[in-house]
Amino acid sequence: MAIEQKENDIFHKLEHDELYLEDFDAYLNDPGKHQDFFRILPGKNEMIKLLVLDYLLRSPKPGLEKFLVEWLNQEKNDKVIARLLIVIGELRHEEFLEQLLPFLKSSDRRVRANAVEGIGKIESEKIKEHLLPLLEDGDNRVRANAAMALWAYPKMREQVRGIFMSMLSNKDKWMQASALYAFGELGINDFLDYLFNYLMNEDEDICRNALIALLGFAEKALSGRE
Repeated sequence: MAIEQKENDIFHKLEHDELYLEDFDAYLNDPGKHQDFFRILPGKNEMIKLLVLDYLLRSPKPGLEKFLVEWLNQEKNDKVIARLLIVIGELRHEEFLEQLLPFLKSSDRRVRANAVEGIGKIESEKIKEHLLPLLEDGDNRVRANAAMALWAYPKMREQVRGIFMSMLSNKDKWMQASALYAFGELGINDFLDYLFNYLMNEDEDICRNALIALLGFAEKALSGRE
């Protein structure tokens, strides 16, 4: 009972914005407290779960892998599931691939997109066969994330390039915007001309994504010189 009260104190602080970062950091750095923490966490509200996941994205903690996968398997909230997929993907462990794969077929497009992003962080030839069908997904983020992940495999680049070109010619502006975003994330010289061309696009969202992509491209270029 005393342990559960201590856990609930932390959640109370989270709910009332009274938890200091160093307190949370010290708490999750103690392996002896992980099991009780993740036993209580799935029953908390969406806001608290997302706060915890945002913290773990900024400050990854070793030893939480098992608890995160168990949480994913029992979570029902699509928004939380989507964030969990990114956190688990950042672990880059091939052993978790099987747990992530079912979410590629989710009816929620945000969950599908984040599943693709999470799986794409796992460096394994196994991911190609699973992400390939997502290049034809109807959602712009899903398609762009799959293309970015598969670009890492040189033998697939011509096919991925074709997908990017089809996205740029798509009448859906968000398909175009997502392709431009992907160019910035990849930071590949092949796509630089497209970013400059779309800077003058009359659509504000497309123009903004081209600018963001160019800034990202420049940042990668500068970091590469350091």
